[in-house]
Amino acid sequence: MNRVRILIVAIVALAAGLFMTPSAQAAPSDNPYQPGACATLSISATTARIGDTLHISGVGFTPGDELDIVVHSDPVVIKHISVDATGIFGFDWVVPDLSEGSHVITVEGSSNATCPIDPLEIVISGTNPTEPGGNANTGVDSLTMILIAIALLGAGLLIATAGRRRHHHGRHSHSS
Repeated sequence: MNRVRILIVAIVALAAGLFMTPSAQAAPSDNPYQPGACATLSISATTARIGDTLHISGVGFTPGDELDIVVHSDPVVIKHISVDATGIFGFDWVVPDLSEGSHVITVEGSSNATCPIDPLEIVISGTNPTEPGGNANTGVDSLTMILIAIALLGAGLLIATAGRRRHHHGRHSHSS
């Protein structure tokens, strides 16, 4: 028993020593890339239809930078914008008549050369259904709701039937 305890203590001490040594700590890097300090671009949705309004924003940019936000396939400047004193910008963008499929949104003109600004990808899938000739999109998927209702009714029917059988069986077994 004492040998087992000594062996466990030795293993724990050895493991602790490995994690506490300076060689186990990360060495400082010569690479100036600092993920927490990099500018980021974001968008309110990654799929949209022509005519939808999306919010595009950025944080961590150099205050005062003059930026061009560009959508690619055929490069088109979405917006020329100035970064505010806190390094932030944001605006609403109405999706123009773009071809269906994948498009990339990039930032040009940033003076932050420390790390790259990741582009955004957006998928365009036709026109907004509230455009003339389309059906209004209320946000409700009727088919899903109907299927859920049918499933709930079926489950209720099964439970009620099982309850009647159990109750009916219970009466016969008590009267015997």
